[in-house]
Amino acid sequence: MKKILICSFLLCSMIVTYAQNNGSIAGQVKSSDADPLSFATITIFKTKDTSIVSYKLTDKDGKFQIASLPVGIDLTLLVSFTGQQSHREVFSLTTESPKKEFGIISMIEDNDMLEEAIVSAERPPIVMRKDTIEFDAAAFKTLPTAMVEDLLKKLPGVQLTEDGQFMVNGRTVNRILVDGKEFFGNNVQTTTRNLPAFTISKVAVYDDPRDLMDDPYKPKHQVGQVVNLKLKKEYRKGLFGKVYAGGGTDDRYEIGGIVNMFRDTTQISLLGYSNNLSKSSFSASDMMNLGGMNRSPIRSISVNSGGGIAFNGISTGGMNSGIEQVTGGGINLNHVFKNNLSVSTQYFYNRADNLLDTRSRTDQFIVDTILTTNASSSVKSITNTHVVNVSSFWKIDSVTTMRLDPSLTLTNGRTIRPGYSEMIKNETEELNNSTLDGKTFNDRLNYDHQFHVNRNLNKKWLIGVTNVVRIDNTDQQLIDNVLNFYFPGDALSQNRQQNQDRVQQSIDNSLNLTHYINSTWSVNYRYRYQYEKQKSGVYTYDALNPNDVYDIFIPSLSDDFGRRVNEHNGNISIVYRTADWRISPTLRYVDLGMQNDFITLGNRRNYNFNYLLPSLNMEYKKLSLSFSKNVNLPELTTMQPVANANNPLRIIIGNPNLKPEESASFNVAVRNFGKPDQYYNVSASASIYENAVVESRTVDPKGVQTIEFIQVGGRRSAQLNGDYNKTWKNTTDQKLSLGINSFININENPSFLNGEEISSEVYSYRVGSRVGFIHKNSLEVNLNFRVTYIDNKFKNQNVQDFAYNLKTFDANITYRPIPKIVLNSNYSLTYNQLIADGFQKYVQLWNLSGTYQFGKNMGKQITLSVFDVLNDNVSVRRTVMSNYISDVQNRIQQQYFLLTFSMNINNFTPKQSGFRIFGM
Repeated sequence: MKKILICSFLLCSMIVTYAQNNGSIAGQVKSSDADPLSFATITIFKTKDTSIVSYKLTDKDGKFQIASLPVGIDLTLLVSFTGQQSHREVFSLTTESPKKEFGIISMIEDNDMLEEAIVSAERPPIVMRKDTIEFDAAAFKTLPTAMVEDLLKKLPGVQLTEDGQFMVNGRTVNRILVDGKEFFGNNVQTTTRNLPAFTISKVAVYDDPRDLMDDPYKPKHQVGQVVNLKLKKEYRKGLFGKVYAGGGTDDRYEIGGIVNMFRDTTQISLLGYSNNLSKSSFSASDMMNLGGMNRSPIRSISVNSGGGIAFNGISTGGMNSGIEQVTGGGINLNHVFKNNLSVSTQYFYNRADNLLDTRSRTDQFIVDTILTTNASSSVKSITNTHVVNVSSFWKIDSVTTMRLDPSLTLTNGRTIRPGYSEMIKNETEELNNSTLDGKTFNDRLNYDHQFHVNRNLNKKWLIGVTNVVRIDNTDQQLIDNVLNFYFPGDALSQNRQQNQDRVQQSIDNSLNLTHYINSTWSVNYRYRYQYEKQKSGVYTYDALNPNDVYDIFIPSLSDDFGRRVNEHNGNISIVYRTADWRISPTLRYVDLGMQNDFITLGNRRNYNFNYLLPSLNMEYKKLSLSFSKNVNLPELTTMQPVANANNPLRIIIGNPNLKPEESASFNVAVRNFGKPDQYYNVSASASIYENAVVESRTVDPKGVQTIEFIQVGGRRSAQLNGDYNKTWKNTTDQKLSLGINSFININENPSFLNGEEISSEVYSYRVGSRVGFIHKNSLEVNLNFRVTYIDNKFKNQNVQDFAYNLKTFDANITYRPIPKIVLNSNYSLTYNQLIADGFQKYVQLWNLSGTYQFGKNMGKQITLSVFDVLNDNVSVRRTVMSNYISDVQNRIQQQYFLLTFSMNINNFTPKQSGFRIFGM
């Protein structure tokens, strides 16, 4: 109740803030020829000190309406539009006459007018220049310590999503540039948290030209955005970053440093870190910007709910459950040559030590029987990862570009995994128990490169060549010493080593040719050849005693399985486009040859498949429709015809007769982008699968499960999504935004148990809301609430249906009572309705921190943080699959207090050489 009252107070405070000003104005802007001027900037200043009160862009008819204006003071209206003389008018609103109609405002053309002619104090915060929206950074007040992220969050139409991605008017930001150059890479989180906001003069937003290279007529909503940060002249060279160190209770610590140096067209980044807090040493923006992850191609990004982040397989902590200690470092070098060639190199090393204590309960529903498995384990692991990335982009001439991105990853690790489990029938009869002493050793080498060349020919033809090579070699050794008891009166002791050798090599070449007949019609021709070689070697050995050599080879549990795939694809697409329509039918022919070699069994099987796959894409204004058919090969592990009996209670056997899976998908979407204060999208999709690979399980009287793979037809899924975002008020001092999202998901899950079909339909419903509020530089509030309802219905009436709901609430509040003090509160609450007895239904995590900033430009900070104030943190999750429910609870980081000192490194001071540390 206390927390509800606090939230209610905050919401009421927001409403009161907006109720104080009830004035409004309206009007229409036209050119001297009486044509409506859309995207003209309307700015309202206080006449006394020229501080901005509000602003807005005119709509397509040149009309504007601005509400929530103060009454009783003199205000100045400034209307500005590129190529037109600015229009000024002083006015005031009163309590008796709070509304004013300006009528038609006629602009006077003046193509020779310079931007500097506008009085600097009255410079409009937004200017529309053709297809570019330009924001004046000085109009959006930030603290002296604010970073670019703080500035961007104040801009109208800019949203920071839950996964850290920036969006502008509902469209994804692909890249953030500095003075038009990729100093800081091509990812949406570039520069945002470590480049000081005071170095920025203007922020320009426009369509990403790279998205238009393959298709100059790509639909507007599919074209990403570029944010170009224009530095002030005095800040064109610099060094910035931060160092920090902290210690706390229970021997908790963190230490790290990240430094980024750039001069003209060269950038160098150095990074080092270590902590045992089970969290990332740096934020996603730190990794992207200062760490330089953005300057190599982002092949994978992983983010978990605990704040862990991993780019391209490199994590600085927090990606694993349990208690984690991480240590690592890296270097980046990025350079832009004079011939439009940019090259970046990157090396990272990371070591992660993890301790994971887990207990779980799994209930299987079989007719009138419930099989319950209770399990516990304590897993210790050490993983070492080395990553080398190189990325190059060369604009050879005005019509030709080339990109080459090679990457190499080396990983080795070892795991000790003792565990215990027991299976009970109907809560009373014990069927078996198992004690495990297991070890795993891993070595992996992964290499890939992507090579692309694009060239425009006579503005009528576009040719593209792509070559992708991937090599993935994994060697894994598993040692399992297992003792199983089966009731009544049977036992099995197993001391086994299994070596797994997995190799995957592929080459993917494609040639793409597009002929633009005119602005309405174009034809695309594409040929693609893929070659893939896979090997899965499984070699199993037993030892008589735990300390003996594993030298007893078991042929029945061993196999060398190899697969070679040759795939030829040819397709033709016709594109018709107008201002409102885009229609693109495609016909694709696939010739798929597959050779499976079961070397140990002396068996080879050759397959050849031919498919004719149509697809269709249609768009009309805000509406888009699409249909496509595809084929996918089954996973190699599902085809290996030997038993994987490392766990004697769960034996897995592959099926060598599996065929490619065929799917047909349909999508429809309605999008409304382009408004700074509002956007929405609604989408629906449905898919049907033939030859879908599903599990067929048998459970014997002792509780031993055997899993095999079969193929079925008619598996279906459908989804409906909706998202709505609106900003009710947007000024340079205040921003209130509301977002509502929901989805409905229906999945049909065919499965078989003891030879009987127990297929189920899973209905998932979720609705969520988010509220964001910014008041000047003193208060920022973000609230999120989500409710998920899951209903599992079985077609077989012998299996019991079940349903449950999951509720989550997050509140992030940042308060600055004075500029030197920053207080932060992060609270989350999760409620899981049907979690099993003995597991927490309610999980709360409340973190508090207070930061004192001091030194010149407040570049030094001392932070006292309390993790898990309520001492209630635990990781609990529920998984629903087929006819069973699994509840898992992990021991994770518990309450601690931490005192951290951090210092920003920065030499952005004008006309000063060398580097400087804030406050020194």
